[in-house]
Parts: sequence; C-alpha cells; structure tokens
Amino acid sequence: MRIEGDATTSQLIGIGREELAGIAQTLPDLAFVAGPDGRLCWLSPPGRRMLDLEPNQAVSAYRLEQFLIAESMGCHAGVGALAAGGDGRQEATLRACDGTHIPVEVTYRWHEDEHGELACVAGIMADLRWRSQGLYASRERVAEAEMVAGLGSWEWNVTTGTVTWSPGMYRLHGMDVGDGAESVEQWLATVHPMIHGRGKMLTDDSGRSVRMVGTLQDVSEQHAAEVALRASQARARSILETASDAYIEHDANGRVTEWNRQAEITFGWSRSEALGRHLVSLIIPVSGKDRFVRGLVHYATTGEDPFAGVRRESTACDRHGRTFPVEFAAWLIEAADPPVFASFVRDITDRKQAQLELARQATTDALTGLANRAVLTDRLEHALTASAGSGEAVSLLLTDLDGFKSVNDAHGHTVGDAVLVETAQRWQESVRAGDTLARLGDDEFGLVLPDTDQQEAVRVARRLIDALAVAIEVEGVGELTLGASVGVAVSGVAPHGVGELRREADYALYAAKHRGRGQYRVFSATASVVAPDHVTANTGDGGG
Repeated sequence: MRIEGDATTSQLIGIGREELAGIAQTLPDLAFVAGPDGRLCWLSPPGRRMLDLEPNQAVSAYRLEQFLIAESMGCHAGVGALAAGGDGRQEATLRACDGTHIPVEVTYRWHEDEHGELACVAGIMADLRWRSQGLYASRERVAEAEMVAGLGSWEWNVTTGTVTWSPGMYRLHGMDVGDGAESVEQWLATVHPMIHGRGKMLTDDSGRSVRMVGTLQDVSEQHAAEVALRASQARARSILETASDAYIEHDANGRVTEWNRQAEITFGWSRSEALGRHLVSLIIPVSGKDRFVRGLVHYATTGEDPFAGVRRESTACDRHGRTFPVEFAAWLIEAADPPVFASFVRDITDRKQAQLELARQATTDALTGLANRAVLTDRLEHALTASAGSGEAVSLLLTDLDGFKSVNDAHGHTVGDAVLVETAQRWQESVRAGDTLARLGDDEFGLVLPDTDQQEAVRVARRLIDALAVAIEVEGVGELTLGASVGVAVSGVAPHGVGELRREADYALYAAKHRGRGQYRVFSATASVVAPDHVTANTGDGGG
C-alpha cells in the first residue's frame, strides 16, 4: 500500500470526521499507521510533535525504523520488529526529534488487503515514563482532507459524428492534446471505467438534434476514497482495540454504544454484555451515579456538553464491585446520528500507589520505618499549638544509643542497622498510639508526647532505657548489649517554640551522657550541672 502525503488522512484513520477529531484531540499516546515497508501513512499529533513536523506536513517520508531503536526490541527496528501478521504488544525505545530516548509499549495489529497480502500495521505507542501518574498536554485536531475532482468538457456533432475535447478531457484520458477520439465509437472505446458524465442534447430551430455537449469527471479517486474509508474505519477500530485505555461511547440516555477490548479488561464486562446497557450499571459507583445522571439531564435540557473534553480524575467500579481510581477524558460527538458521548478511561491505581509510596518515603525513615525528622518537627509544632489552647504540657525526649559506635566499628554497618531496627521496634512498643517516635539520624531518636507532664515523661524515659536492658541478638554475631541516654524537656507555663524545646531536650541529653551510661535527665535552667552554652540540666531525679 502506498500513500502520498497526508491527503487521505481522514479516510485512513477516520471513523467519522467529528469522531476522529475528538479521538485525535484526547488520545494521550502516539498512534500510527504504517505500510509493510515501514513507511508512515498517518501519525497522531503527539507523534508529529516528537518528529518536529508541522500539522499539515506529509509523514510519508518517514519510516518506523527512523525513530524506533533496534537494540531495545532485540531484533530489527521498525516494522521488522513487529511480528508480521496478527497483533501483539511489546516494549521498545522511541527516539524523539531532540534525541531523547523514551521507553514505550507498542501495541499493534496487522491488516490484510483483499488479496490476503499485508497492507498496513496500526498501533499505539504508550509512554511508559508516565503510566502511576498521569501526567499528559492538550492535543491538536486532525486536519480534514479535501478531494479535488478533475473535470473535462466535450462536444459531439451529431451531423458530422465528430467529437471535440477540451484539454481537461485529454488529461482525464492520459492523452496528448490532439490524440483524442475523433468519433463517438473511438471515444467509447477509450472511456475510463471510473468516469461520471453529464450531457445535454441541443436541437436546431426545427427540433432536430444537432449536437450534444457535456462534462466528464474522473471518479476513480472518489471510488478509491470510499474503499479507503471503509478500510480506515476498520483500522480506526483496530486502533481503538489496541489502545492501552478503555474506550467507551454512550448515547444521551447513558446506554453504551461502543466498548473496546481494554474496556473489557479494565471493567470485566465483555463487549456483548456492555452494549445497550446503562453506564451506571457497569462502571459508575454509587457515589457517582447522581452526578452522572445530572450531567445527562443537563445535556437533554440545554444541549450543552456536560463533560466539555476536560481530563479528570474520578472513581470507577468493575463488575465485581471493586472500586479504583481512574483518569478520563470525555467529549461529545455531535456529528453522530444521534449524538453520542465518547471517552478514554485509564486505570490509575498504579499511579496513585506510587504517589502514596513517594509520600511515605518523604515522611518515613527507610531503615526503621519510623517517622523522620520532618514529621517529628511537624507533630511537635502541632502539639505545642494545641497546648497553647488547652494548657496541657508537651514533652519532648531526645535519645541516642550508648556504645553504638563501638558496635559499628567492630561489626560493620549491617550489624549496626540490625541493632537500630530492633531498638526502634522495642521503643515503638513502649509508647502510646498518639505519641510520635522518630529516627533523626544515625543512632539519634526523638519522641513527642502530647498532653504529657514531666512526671509521665520521666516514666516514658525509664521505659526506653529499660527496653534495652535485654541484650540484642544479631544473627552471626550473638548478643550485643547497649544502653540509651535520654534528655527530657517539658513545655512550661511560658510559651515554647519548636526550636526552644528541642534545644532544651538536647542540653538535657548532653547532661545525661555526661553522667554516664543508661541515664536520663530533665532540663532545668536553674540546675547546677553545666551543659553546652552554659545551659544546665536537672540531675536530681535522673538515673536508671
């Protein structure tokens, strides 16, 4: 199959001009149609942007192998990399016009012509970088192709039998001027099978027919376009069937009129089961039914598109009742008779889980699973703000391990990590559900105790120290005995800020370590033991 430029784009990939324009506008991935030799026949707007092509610039000068990297597919690049015949899906690397290498998933299907020969391959290239996000821009509309009809005029002299052609007639018949038919018989012998003619007989004053004039139009291109249109509808269906997003159409009453293969996979309903059923009974959870019905009523009463082609996130459900997050883009196909609503729907469960994992990593210590320094600071700030209104005290404990450096030096960081994990587990069991235990770095930990006075804070400090009284068993090493030093600071009558309370707990920790192993100290500005910067800590009630 050979396609010259993009002149027949709407026939090659269209399923109706308005519907095609909508698909091209919202399709988030690169779609293509290529001949058996790899030469492109059509490229969606995202593909044109990657190749730096103007919207109306022909794509037939490009081949798939110019932007598909062979090594990434384990075989020859381009069409050769896609198993000839049938359909399939595989990962590859796309080389953009700026040299960027983009991992993609190529989903494709081969088509045969009426002789059973491979005619073209249609497919989708989904950008794998942005599959748990969602993350895609606005799309350009596919330009409509205009077919120009070639015309020629003729005159037949009934009296003499001679035929006269215009220059256009010679062009229609592929002849040089002057080489045309001189009689009707010669002319009929040369008539192209794809010719549409119009004529009128002229008479003289007596009513006798003297000559006939008319025009001929070559309709071979129109016929070819009709054939191509039927084929393109099949190809467009193939593109929808190989899309990585669910494609759904429904009428103004909400009943499904189209349902592609990915919709079957995403929602669990087969196409035959879905067609004709109301969308509410298929994919819309209870929480979204009223909103969907209101949108249909709005369209019925105003004629306005309630979805307006905007990409949104929502919640859908499958046939088993499982709900999951989706991203969808919907638009109204007014050219359809009757008008229908179309949408691409993508399951974004993986994206949401990835976002949650990123959020977890941003707030969690990777080794111990405890909160990190940022979370501790945030919880302390919230606790102090709440205490300003309630009058309840807030306590902060800072602690580090006695002898941890010796363990690291003697046994290495792997053993040291095991000690930190076991310590975190023991301490987590020693605190209340509303308290925040965090690892601040190395062997340093912090603990925020909301609504906690000094007496209760001291009891918690003792529990932390006692939790390490039993030696820690490390596989391959044996028992390791460590201790903990704890500094306690309590917000008093005077307002405390986060930084001030942390400095006080830090000074108390210094005082505890100064006194020896396994000690706790409570900060007091009037005590006698000198701490850093000449701030002192209370040593009268400590010990353990």
